[in-house]
Amino acid sequence: MTGLLPLSAWRWGRGSGERQSGLRTACAPSVLGFLALAVLRSVGLMPDTLAVTLGDVASVCIAVAVVSLGAGVRAQGLC
Repeated sequence: MTGLLPLSAWRWGRGSGERQSGLRTACAPSVLGFLALAVLRSVGLMPDTLAVTLGDVASVCIAVAVVSLGAGVRAQGLC
């Protein structure tokens, strides 16, 4: 399933008429980061404590995003 996203993005980019190439234009950096962390976790190079900490950080980030959407906060106005 993870291989389908870059493949479909690459295929979609080919049909747009613009010259796009490379993995960074085909996938969002967050997708590439997710895939890298999944590989590190699967291979056993990521300790359990780090995985738990990253899970907690991800939960907080998702909660902040949901509350921001509900409150109508614009990220540009925060900076």
